[in-house]
Amino acid sequence: MTAPLQGMPPSQEDLKWLELMDAARRDSLQSIEDAAKQLIGLDGIISGIYYGAVTFSKLPATALAGANRIVFAAPVALWLISLIAAVLVLMPRAYAYNPHSPDEARDAYTRIVATKDTRLKVALWLFVASIIALLIALFNYLNILAA
Repeated sequence: MTAPLQGMPPSQEDLKWLELMDAARRDSLQSIEDAAKQLIGLDGIISGIYYGAVTFSKLPATALAGANRIVFAAPVALWLISLIAAVLVLMPRAYAYNPHSPDEARDAYTRIVATKDTRLKVALWLFVASIIALLIALFNYLNILAA
């Protein structure tokens, strides 16, 4: 027969850290969805500003031919794909699980958070790529004006 394990009870600091992580786990789904909402707004604002800037710029029609068309369209395309990925984070759906199984409920919650987190990361990386494409388009625009 083995003796029961003996040890020191957790300190107050240890309990605070455990409580902090438990709160972070509970709030993770809401923070992911809040970030997606902010990204959706940011995509809309920046794409609107970009569209206005390109529309009202005095670029000659020849400047938007060939590869330049792709350069100027790339930021908008990336914002659109980023927007779709961010909307997928918020898209409601039914999650099947056994309501009498805490393990299955925990696994379902973990899958939901992981899926939404992945979609948000995709949206964020596409947004970063769109900013890089925007800088390339801006550099190209300045080169066209200088010519």
